[in-house]
Amino acid sequence: LVAGAQRDTMAASAFFREALRADPRNPVLVERAFVASLANGDMAQAFELADRLVRQDAKNGLAHLALGVRAIRARNFSTARNHLSKGGNTRRGDITAILLTAWTWAGGNDYTRALEATDRLTDKPFALFRDYHAALINDLAKRPQEAARRMRAAYEAEKTTLRLVDAYARLEARQGRPDEALRAYRTFDEMLPRHPLIVDAMRRIEANQPIEPLVRSAIAGAGEVLYGLGAAGVRQGDELAAIIYLRLALHLAPDHALAAVSLGDLYERIKQGDRAIDVYDSIPKESPLRASGDLQIGLVLETMERKDEAQQH
Repeated sequence: LVAGAQRDTMAASAFFREALRADPRNPVLVERAFVASLANGDMAQAFELADRLVRQDAKNGLAHLALGVRAIRARNFSTARNHLSKGGNTRRGDITAILLTAWTWAGGNDYTRALEATDRLTDKPFALFRDYHAALINDLAKRPQEAARRMRAAYEAEKTTLRLVDAYARLEARQGRPDEALRAYRTFDEMLPRHPLIVDAMRRIEANQPIEPLVRSAIAGAGEVLYGLGAAGVRQGDELAAIIYLRLALHLAPDHALAAVSLGDLYERIKQGDRAIDVYDSIPKESPLRASGDLQIGLVLETMERKDEAQQH
């Protein structure tokens, strides 16, 4: 409990697993061990405990969410929907379940049902998530006009979020509107100069190099849902929930550099330097964010008083 309160997820996971050996049927211990393992990124252990947990408590939303994510990664989309239908007991649970369910339909190439699912998010605070994911689904479905319309609606509602600006500009460039893409990037660059993702994208567009879509599969789209909710949790100071969402996002999309950066930054904030280093070191070598991750590793080593390692790094 002390380790969990200090967000030392590695220690909490180890201690709860030891406690479970002495009292394996204790449902409270099973749940705490599950949450600690999930936050620690020990997915095999977390999924095993989630299976045990839903047998004891069929209404446990977080366990069903984890098992739904496991099923999405395995492309068992109907199984995923079954778990997700049992996980929406809160407003956050609702938006998570709805958007992940939408991507399960997209995974089965049923884009009509996928979009029907996103449009169930009628609350005004969720309109941004709705339009953003509807745009990504339409793009995957090769519906360019509808993808552009929905992405433009999301962008007009929020022009200061890096991921949304990048998604909008990428879509504009890929649909033959490079001038609009560069305008969006340059506007963001004036607010936050020389962000590596923005600099790299502008260089590619100006050199007439191909621009990849932000999401290239339904599994990656589900990862994008979890990243977005995790990033929102970081901004709101909801540390444990943010860690869990970002861990699940990286389980589905291991190459999601922004998710890794967000998780590393969160570990820095809660003084978990070793965990931050591990996460920053997982950023793909080819990512424009890799250099920033390496720089952060050096700075974390410095704050941990490991000065020789920091200088060498």
